[in-house]
Amino acid sequence: MIRSSLLVTAVCAVLPCGCATAPKPLSATSTPAERLEAAELAVTSAHDAKVSFVTESKGTVNAQLTGTIELYSKNVVSFAAEGQFAEDQVRVELDTKTDKQNRSMTKGASVSNHHEPVPEALSEALGVMLVRMGLMHTVANLTSDQPVEHSAGGVREWVKALEPRELGAETTGGIACHRIEFSLWVSGQTVGTSNVCIADATALPVERVTTVKNASGEMVVNERYSWSFKAASD
Repeated sequence: MIRSSLLVTAVCAVLPCGCATAPKPLSATSTPAERLEAAELAVTSAHDAKVSFVTESKGTVNAQLTGTIELYSKNVVSFAAEGQFAEDQVRVELDTKTDKQNRSMTKGASVSNHHEPVPEALSEALGVMLVRMGLMHTVANLTSDQPVEHSAGGVREWVKALEPRELGAETTGGIACHRIEFSLWVSGQTVGTSNVCIADATALPVERVTTVKNASGEMVVNERYSWSFKAASD
């Protein structure tokens, strides 16, 4: 598990009242399932929010990327990530601030651009996948010149967090959180395990480790998330 100066800080963790849509603190008695549910609600309903992230994988795919997601309102988002994915230097972008989904991919010498209708469940897909499986899968899709998985709907039936259990309370990057572990179920089968540390003060995810196993071998993904919110007066 990565512990470095890159570990997250979260603006509004202490004073959520200054945020445009204030995250809500978790009860000390919240169950693992309740913490996951609260995290999904916090992410999928976030407005005027920005999350900076680092996602790194080792094993069947080696990758290291940094990026940001800006969440303006339902299905109005901006997503950008760049770094090394397998053998290629990549950059991916997705923006729906106009009446279209503008999606671009640069991988080595390959460049592509798409202008598409905005998917009706884009915010839900990004938020649910962030909490349940992390962002590496979304980055991989965009790097493969594909849209966000299940952004048209059905993400909650496609990926599930089964049998959540608490690993304990800890402080990550100065943020008090509880780490929840669960079996990761995707498209009808268990593919590995994931654990995510959910901030006590905001219910937002701040760090995760996911291990995925398949016929090709094992991949371990580490991610860190840093959240900030636009002040209501801005």
